[in-house]
Amino acid sequence: MKLKQHHISKITRTENHNPISNGVMEGRTTTSHQEMEIVHFNRQAENWWRPNVSLPGLHLMNSVRVPFIRDSLLFDTELVDASKPLEGWTILEVGCGGGILTEEIAKLNANIVGIDLAEDCISAAQNHLVVLENDVRSRITYKAESIEEHLEDNEGKYDAVLISEVIEHIEPQQQEEFLRFCVRCVKHSGSIVITTINKTLSAWLYVILVGEYIRMKIPKGTHHWRQLISPETVGKYLMKANCEVKSVVGYNYNFLNLAYNFIENTNYYFAVHAVRK
Repeated sequence: MKLKQHHISKITRTENHNPISNGVMEGRTTTSHQEMEIVHFNRQAENWWRPNVSLPGLHLMNSVRVPFIRDSLLFDTELVDASKPLEGWTILEVGCGGGILTEEIAKLNANIVGIDLAEDCISAAQNHLVVLENDVRSRITYKAESIEEHLEDNEGKYDAVLISEVIEHIEPQQQEEFLRFCVRCVKHSGSIVITTINKTLSAWLYVILVGEYIRMKIPKGTHHWRQLISPETVGKYLMKANCEVKSVVGYNYNFLNLAYNFIENTNYYFAVHAVRK
């Protein structure tokens, strides 16, 4: 499936950076906000694989995330086995949660490592491996650790890094450094794929107000305005990390057909594909 993509050619927006105080959680250096995020997602751990009870959006979102990732990684590949499109790929997913996206990428025959700071979510992901076929299960590894910890022994290791619905949970003054750590895990000419929520009034109204507080499709308190980020800012940070942004697409949840669909703009959700130079 070919996706209609919007290419970024010029980045102009800037954001202010402010110092923050650090704390320590289970031997890791974290901020107080990170600790709250970890607690929030650990509370959701038992619901990762109960899509009708909680977190339904992440399961439905795979209908756009998976084809965008697949087609982006294969953008300059001529011959591909359709039944095993990502065979031979080694992929890192940062902020994998309970493995909702991880498993689908492994089903495309990629070898994938999922890392997350929320240890209960990693446990939920590991527990769910038993329902998978052996060949899929064997391609998945989960680790409860930060990107900084993972980078220590894995610099330049991966063909691609996935950062899906993660950066909007990081404080703005840390987002650039976070992306830089992620990029350093990728081989030169490797890919970085990011999906997140745009920092627009439309996204705030639709995703946070309606999604969390009116229709309650997302657990309350999951997203915060100050942490949302624009495609321009993501592109700027990636370019500073020596990456070339290849494409950006928009998508959104349609309450009429109860599904996520690609759309002509990036006003709500957007996905970015970049390559490390």
